[in-house]
Amino acid sequence: MAIELPALPYARDALAPHISAETIDFHYCKHHQAYVTNLNNQIKGTEFESLSLEEIIRKSSGGMFNNAAQVWNHTFYWNSLKPSGGGEPTGKLADAINTAFGSFAQFKEQFTNTALTTFGSGWAWLVQRADGSLGLISTSNAATPLTGTDRALLTCDVWGTRLLRRLPQRPREIRRSVLESGELGARGRANGLIGYRSRNRCIGAATCSRRCSVVPTRSSASASTSGASAIKVA
Repeated sequence: MAIELPALPYARDALAPHISAETIDFHYCKHHQAYVTNLNNQIKGTEFESLSLEEIIRKSSGGMFNNAAQVWNHTFYWNSLKPSGGGEPTGKLADAINTAFGSFAQFKEQFTNTALTTFGSGWAWLVQRADGSLGLISTSNAATPLTGTDRALLTCDVWGTRLLRRLPQRPREIRRSVLESGELGARGRANGLIGYRSRNRCIGAATCSRRCSVVPTRSSASASTSGASAIKVA
């Protein structure tokens, strides 16, 4: 059973100007697709060929795990975004965030710090624990909550210096991004919280306006998070 690149839940230019069509072409059509292609080459003729993506992630290791988990992580990221979303969270999600972090503002600050302190390349996650509470975790490279007991709700893709060098835009030109009202919507997923969509965007991260997706950098940590620009939440 071949693993396929899942279709985006919106048009390739639907997140512009926050994430441009050119950025989608690079991050989704090339970067994400490469993981799918590599994984299919690795599972061909093996016991993993008939397994689902989730089963491959839970049973594999090494390069196969890296490719499989990156396929899943990126798919989760794209499906965490929604163009023309609206407002701060309400209802059960708002209650859960307030209980875990004190307020939505404090959640944004802590989520930002989780992304900015992720070493090298990896992911910053908002997760739901087994007991139903919310928490923040950082994973390196392809590591994913799918292999543990946490349930992923929101993620931010962290790009390290090595990946930044692949971009046609210089790092100093990368603009900060915030979890403030904007045109992109982060969709919360949790028990009893599925379906929530807001106009929130990944805070304290950075995004290349041309070809990369959200790329948190330490230089953006000192930037104010009161404004809104581009984003990436995966």
